[in-house]
Amino acid sequence: MNPSSTSIAELFAAYKTWISSNPQLTSDLETTVKWVSYFLAGRVQNSSVLSELVYLLSNLLVLFNDRIIRSARLTTVEQGKRIKTFITVLEYSEVFLEIAARKLWGNRGRWAIVVIVQFFKCVSRLVVLLKYKEKITKCPPIAPLQRSKIANGAQVETPAAERYSHSFTLSSGRVIRTISAAPPLHCRTWTAAQPPALSEAEEETLAIQHTSAEVIYITKPMIHLASCLVFGETSWKPWMFSLLMDITSLQMYRKSEVHVTKKQRLELSRRALCLLFYILRSPFYEKYSKTRLHILLELLSNKIPLAHHICRPLQRYIPEWQAIYFYMWSS
Repeated sequence: MNPSSTSIAELFAAYKTWISSNPQLTSDLETTVKWVSYFLAGRVQNSSVLSELVYLLSNLLVLFNDRIIRSARLTTVEQGKRIKTFITVLEYSEVFLEIAARKLWGNRGRWAIVVIVQFFKCVSRLVVLLKYKEKITKCPPIAPLQRSKIANGAQVETPAAERYSHSFTLSSGRVIRTISAAPPLHCRTWTAAQPPALSEAEEETLAIQHTSAEVIYITKPMIHLASCLVFGETSWKPWMFSLLMDITSLQMYRKSEVHVTKKQRLELSRRALCLLFYILRSPFYEKYSKTRLHILLELLSNKIPLAHHICRPLQRYIPEWQAIYFYMWSS
């Protein structure tokens, strides 16, 4: 056996042992690396490419270390883990790939990379939805572990998460009513809580509604890119199509909110919050937001002591950030 390969294997085994034994310290080191990407922004030549590369590598490091910790400490097996990992890597790397393609091959290369990345993301998320029956795909699909809970010995991933607003389900399958949802003492039956009963027809209708809402959300980036190709980047139609699809998807979920888990509600809340980004997306930004943001930052810079240390850099960086981050296909 090659001695060098043996030493590499031993080093990797020692690394895995250290990571699984020190999750909180690992998290602190990863955060430090991520802050380096923020520090590089605007301070060196080609800073956008370099900072995105450092940010990408820090996210991939977190994903890799989380996988080590999961295999060492957690027993939950998640369906579609490989394809979810693939989607997560794509989501972490899409901005870096786009700006790197723009630097190397110009605007055409940028659009080619955007279309390729979004096509694979769309197809992969549809596979997760239709094959593995994932009701709501998170962004990213594999979220970072809560290292502080891991360090304290708490169970982070529960096979059966909270399913209803008035109850939660144990790993054994037993449904427990929450204290806030319990009736007055004299009205209690002391029987086990049960989820809302649905007929087969209602369950099928609910499943179709959830699937349709998720398909609308997943295909939105491709619809937006296609409308950009047909109507042009400066047209209002791609902007309106994307906004309409986001609102339609959220409204379809809200009609059956009681049958959505707590974690899924958090994802829907994130999507609802992302609607605010439409004021920073083209062409709304150029038409309405750009001038007003500049006036607001200038006012804060002049009226509030020391605010110019924050507001002036923001005035310089917002146009570049808007061109890189605030587009429809990233959310």
